[in-house]
Amino acid sequence: MRVILAILILSSLTLTFTSCKGFPEEERMLVVGDTDAVLVLPVSNAGCKNCQQIMEDNLLKEKGVKQAILNLHTKKVSVVYNPTTTSEMLKNKVKSLKAILPCK
Repeated sequence: MRVILAILILSSLTLTFTSCKGFPEEERMLVVGDTDAVLVLPVSNAGCKNCQQIMEDNLLKEKGVKQAILNLHTKKVSVVYNPTTTSEMLKNKVKSLKAILPCK
């Protein structure tokens, strides 16, 4: 009985720490054209679907941004953009968005 209880507790803890707050594994893929650039930046305080929506929606409003995906498991945002848009501008935008995310 103790062995079964220990296995159940261990399984429960494993699922808790590997599930990233219960979010399903990210399945979206970046679509990168021949002339596109890609920028990947950490967003360590992203922790919920609200954070994801805020980051992605606001990045997509930036001139030259074609796609933005915030992966809540890796806590990284990937941005596909036209290289005429500077990566420095996008870095600054991500930094400003990180400050307004609901998860701290």
